Amino acid sequence: MISKQKRNTILAYCIASVIILSLFASAVAPFSTKLSSTKKVATEGNNYLEIEEEEEVSYGLVAMEASQSIKKEENTEFVTEEKKEDNSSKDDKNKESEKKEVKKTTQKKTTAKKTTKKVTTKKVSKKKVVKKTSTPVKAPAKGNVELGKQIVSYAKRFIGNPYRMGGTSLTKGADCSGFTQSVFKNFGIKLPRTVASQARVGRYVPWNYLQPGDLVFYSNGGRTPTHVAIYIGGGKIIHAQTPKHGIGITTYKIMTRITARRVV
Repeated sequence: MISKQKRNTILAYCIASVIILSLFASAVAPFSTKLSSTKKVATEGNNYLEIEEEEEVSYGLVAMEASQSIKKEENTEFVTEEKKEDNSSKDDKNKESEKKEVKKTTQKKTTAKKTTKKVTTKKVSKKKVVKKTSTPVKAPAKGNVELGKQIVSYAKRFIGNPYRMGGTSLTKGADCSGFTQSVFKNFGIKLPRTVASQARVGRYVPWNYLQPGDLVFYSNGGRTPTHVAIYIGGGKIIHAQTPKHGIGITTYKIMTRITARRVV
């Protein structure tokens, strides 16, 4: 690329040279030179004569034509240079426009990323965790403690007697509910015959408040009571166990404890 200053100096130099050439051509125009040339002319007897001919050449015209050709070359050079400059400017503009487009696309991408990177805050419903405070269990009425102890001492008389399904005899054999029914009958307390019905008699007693003479009910894993015993104190019970063991004393932690009732 040629700078503007260089281009201006070249134009001034060319204009000056053109002016000088035109002045020189105008001064030289009247003058012409004669150029001699020889020609062979055939004569009789096939002899050739050489004849000199003179040609006039106008140097002024030659100078003008030369100056015009120089101008044309200079004009073509300047046109090509201008075209190059135009093309370069166009290229610069295209590059600038491409850069702007690239910036726009990058800005769009960054904005898109920013929008996608928005933190989605999930509203977590905070449930109020209410701690279940164990309400203190009220101790049930003690009832007739002396009567309970009497029932226990009476039931112990039949330890070792046999177990018999459906029996109610304290000596010949009884099942668990037959045993409790017969023991309490001796003290004038009537109990139902089956375990399930006995579990609905009297008052509910928490396990921590058992006392001698209370009825304790168990099951084999379900919710319906299937076995009954008499609590004797110290974490022990007396009951008609099985045909193998008969009537005896064991720990009260057998099978699944369902409930406890106080009938005295």
